[in-house]
Amino acid sequence: MSLFSNIIDKIGVYLFSALIIIAILTIGFWIWSLVDCIKNKKKSKWFWLIAIILLFFIGSMLYVVIEKKRLNRKKEVKF
Repeated sequence: MSLFSNIIDKIGVYLFSALIIIAILTIGFWIWSLVDCIKNKKKSKWFWLIAIILLFFIGSMLYVVIEKKRLNRKKEVKF
């Protein structure tokens, strides 16, 4: 038997499928935040790139919460 069939037998098909979907979404979010950070023209770009790469999902979440909120605030002030 393969490794995955042993895992599926222990945790069940639905839980295994949910874990796979969560993993794919997490990796997609990580890639999206990396691409968004690379396109960013701010001085803090390199700090955020290092944080996203080293901290993976937590770094991505921090980037979105902190940096995007700050960018949105600056856009609101311009009006």
